[in-house]
Amino acid sequence: SMDLDFNHRELNNPHSIENPKSSYDLLQLRSSHRFLNSAISLFNNYQLNQTEFFPKIRDLVYVGHGLGVYDSTGVMVDGGDYNYEYITSTKGTLSTEITALSSIYLKPALYWPNTIWQKVQSDLTLNGTEQLDKQPDLGNIFFLPEHSFNSESTIYARQSYLHNFWFDLYKSRMIANLNWEINRDLDQRYQDTQKSLERILGMKLDMKGFAGVNNRLELISEETEESRYDSRISRQTLINSIEKKFTSSSTAQIELSISQEKGKKQNAGDQDYRLQSVSISPSLRSVLLQKYRVSGSISLGYNDRKGTDFLSFLPQKREGVVSDGQLSMIYRVNSISTFSLEYRFTKYPHTKDTHNLKLEFKAEL
Repeated sequence: SMDLDFNHRELNNPHSIENPKSSYDLLQLRSSHRFLNSAISLFNNYQLNQTEFFPKIRDLVYVGHGLGVYDSTGVMVDGGDYNYEYITSTKGTLSTEITALSSIYLKPALYWPNTIWQKVQSDLTLNGTEQLDKQPDLGNIFFLPEHSFNSESTIYARQSYLHNFWFDLYKSRMIANLNWEINRDLDQRYQDTQKSLERILGMKLDMKGFAGVNNRLELISEETEESRYDSRISRQTLINSIEKKFTSSSTAQIELSISQEKGKKQNAGDQDYRLQSVSISPSLRSVLLQKYRVSGSISLGYNDRKGTDFLSFLPQKREGVVSDGQLSMIYRVNSISTFSLEYRFTKYPHTKDTHNLKLEFKAEL
């Protein structure tokens, strides 16, 4: 099936000297196709929308000790002193927003039942978004490499690729997953230009109901490049999560994590570091008497760092003990009102502890 919508608008503004006449287009295309008894499913969504874009200037503003979410360098931290303030220009310009999403789902068992293929599934998703300050040409419309991510005409762009492969190893109780993900961004909405590239390769094994617990073993390999810090980082992480359900309303989980990270400055090879981390994170969720909902978690880890101090201004990349915890409680007073409490603390090396407490009462009248 396929649906196509197209709208064209023309606006006359005789009082404007620079833009007395303007036109805007809106195109939406949606399609879905199934092949081989739905063993192959293809879904597409495409949209082109022309609107006015109002440039913004972003400025870091001091808001008070512990009242913000950023430090003085623009790094997000708990209990920061600064927030970003955005000033919007009163003069708008024509911009074109293009969004495309395509997904393919493979379920061979629907065409070849009672075979090894019933244990295999796969999905692939391609996603692209781009905002331009000009009328698009064919290259922009189809996201051709030589036209996309153009530093002269692109306001914001993001492209992502995600591929999952699933294999049922044992009666839907032991399932393996292999995934590959690529993301890249170009952001020129503010007065500076930021680029990033991320590659992720992950392997996951879920084991359900063995020895009365659910167990997940996950291995992740990541590579990231960011222009903001001129950094290139490679990270490998091994995570083991064990979940135990005591009742239908009470669950406990413990997560063990080991990671190794190597980072360096892209334009200065002598500025590099190595970070090895280990952490343990138990958590608990429970519902009592259908009135009390309680959840809590705590994490304790240690970072061992060697090399230069590159990126050490980021709290989570410093050597030493890293810990955080949170507690959430919700009490339903009656059918129209609830009372909630949220508490959180964090501790990074060479920084003061931060504590946040929030109490809230809600009533629906």
